[in-house]
Formats: sequence, C-alpha cells, structure tokens
Amino acid sequence: MPPQAKGRKSQLKLGRLPSRSAVQLPQELIDAVIDEFDISLADKNNRDLFRETLRSCALAARSFVRPSQAKLFSEVNLCAYSSSSPDDRAKLFSKLLSFANHIRPYVRTLTLSYAERSNSIDRILSSLPKLKALFLHPWGTHGRRPAFPVQLRASFLAVLSTDSLRRLDLRDHTFDGPHELQQILSNGAGLKELALHNVGFANRSPQPCGLHSDPPRVVLESLEVFQISTEDMEALLNAFTVVDVTRLRSISCDRLYKPLLQANSHSVQELTLIIHLMTRMISFYEETLQQVLPATSSLRSLVLRSFHVPTLLTTIRRLGNLTGMAALEQVSVTAPADNWTTWRTIDVELAKISPKVQIHIGLIDYPQGDEVACRRALSKLDAKGILSISSASRGLEFERYY
Repeated sequence: MPPQAKGRKSQLKLGRLPSRSAVQLPQELIDAVIDEFDISLADKNNRDLFRETLRSCALAARSFVRPSQAKLFSEVNLCAYSSSSPDDRAKLFSKLLSFANHIRPYVRTLTLSYAERSNSIDRILSSLPKLKALFLHPWGTHGRRPAFPVQLRASFLAVLSTDSLRRLDLRDHTFDGPHELQQILSNGAGLKELALHNVGFANRSPQPCGLHSDPPRVVLESLEVFQISTEDMEALLNAFTVVDVTRLRSISCDRLYKPLLQANSHSVQELTLIIHLMTRMISFYEETLQQVLPATSSLRSLVLRSFHVPTLLTTIRRLGNLTGMAALEQVSVTAPADNWTTWRTIDVELAKISPKVQIHIGLIDYPQGDEVACRRALSKLDAKGILSISSASRGLEFERYY
C-alpha cells in the first residue's frame, strides 16, 4: 500500500512550506493591496514605512514581486548623504539597472544630486524610458550656484526629448544667460511643468538674433520659481519665445512677480505663494494682488504657505482686499498650529472675502483632537460655513522649498 500523503501540519514540522508560486490571488486583489502603500501618496513620515511594507509584500509571493517593485521604484532618490561619496548611490543604482532591465520602465520620478565627475549618471539617464519627472541639482553646493554641467548635457537633452518627461526641477544652477536655459528647455517634447529654485544668469542680455522668429515649441502649463531675483525673472520673460511662459495655468513663487502674473492673467487658475522671509516682505509684496492681477483675471485658487504665523498675517494684509477677484473660488492656507491669538486676527482678515469663496486651513503639527480650539480661533469663518480644516504634513508641504 502506498504511503499516505502527509498532512499540512506534518509538512510544516518537516520544514517543507508550500512554494510561493502556489499562492494564487486575483490580480485585482493584488493591485488593491499594493495600492494601499502607494509611496507617491504618502507624506514624508510614512514613506519609509510604506517602502518597508512593499519589500515585505515582494517576499510574500511571486505574484506580488513585480507590482511591489513597480511601486518601490516609481520614485528614486539618488541624493548622496553628506557623509558618503556623492557617486555611491548612483553607481549602485546603475548596476541594478544593468542586472534588472525590467525595473527601468518602473522609474517615473528621479531625484538626482550629481557629482562633478560621474560615470554613472549618463547610463542612468539613458536607461529610463518612462521617466515623468526629473529633479536635478549639484551635490554639496550649500546654496552656491555652479554652472550647468557640460558633461551631462547630451544625456540630459536626450531625456528631455522623450515624450514622457512632463516635469523638470532645476535647483542651484547658473546659466550663461536665459538664452542658454531656453535652448535646453526647447528640447522638452512633453515638458509641461518647470521648477526653478535658486537659479541665476551670468549674463542677462537678450538672446541672440534669429531665435525671436521661431514659433513656440514648448508651451508650459505650470511654473514654480523660488529664490530667483526680480532681475533674472525679467530677463527670462524677455528672452523666452521658443519656450512659452505666457499660458500658465499654475504659478508658484515666493513673491509677486508682477510681469509674470500680468502676462498670464488670462490663463492662470492657481497661484501659490511660499511665504518665507519676514525681512523681505515689503520688497516682495509692494503692491496688492489686485494691483498686480486685474479683477477680470482667471484666478480661481489662491494658496498661501508659511512656517511662521505672524509672517502669514503680514502677507495677507499686504495682499489687500480679495473681494474684487471675480473668479476666485478658494483660498487655502497652510501654516503651523500655534499662536492662536494671531490666527484670530487672520480669521478677521479672511472673513472679509466674499462668502462665495471657500476657505481651507491646513495646520502643520496639528494636535489630535484640538479642532475645537482651532474653530474658536477661526470663529468668523466657521460661522459663515465656508471653513474646512485638515492636518498638513510639514515634510510634504515644505520639503521642496526649505
């Protein structure tokens, strides 16, 4: 008589566990599980936890491996730690891409802090066919602005020329002039969003003759400018023709750039102001918002972000009366959950806006269960029924700006 098959308990005692391939789940269920740990939707505090969870999912069953990897590698950060060699992470990632080709199309967002001399960056940039967003800045600049790297230009332009790349973030760079920046950006086949942080020009003179007659090849929908002088901003606006910055739907900046806002008054729907330095408040907001944007502008959403509640109050006052902004539908404010006395004054200022405008308050370090205190401080807005309050992540809201 043939021996009887051992039961599951006997198998476990003998150490023979079922093969991972034996786990068969519907793909819809696998996708639902993995989507719960989408890193792109997590705040800074939960990203590491989500990554660890996705690693565990990849070990649970073979059917979980590829979906988990797709989420894990959707956002790749190759910024070097201050104590490590600036090229170490890039070298490791370059090796990974060479051994695991299937990972290449998973990478949608890449943050790259490059070394002055790197043999890995070219290989990485040429290996990512589905890249949607590229954040590029030199390593170890500490606020300085070195020249844009000539050695990366060819591979960088190759990435720009792909239809998939929609967002480009350049930080801590100096260009010869706005014409050099335009020549680079004009290769952006699918480019729609541009962010310039601490970017400057060695020469602000107009671009060379011959480019003015070229029709726009890149029409931007979103522009983010931070720590850029008014003079450099004006030089950019005067020089850009092939790259069109006059049909923007979204603008983020740390001051009211009057020429930029007026050039887009017919198209801009969302304006985000990053409120940073009290000492520069007077020069950054010399005019009210209505003096900068006509009442007939298309602005629907105004977003104010600050780490300092008194500075936020000063900015709101300097922006002036917003009642005349005909298209305005929502004002969103993000700031720390402290200094309730100042918040009461902010409540008075914001309550002057038309009752048709919704007010959203995002509170950083918002104490659990302290909504009663918050609504007391914002009693006028609360009484109008136009107020919504939520908790805001310090990292998610501000990590790009500070």
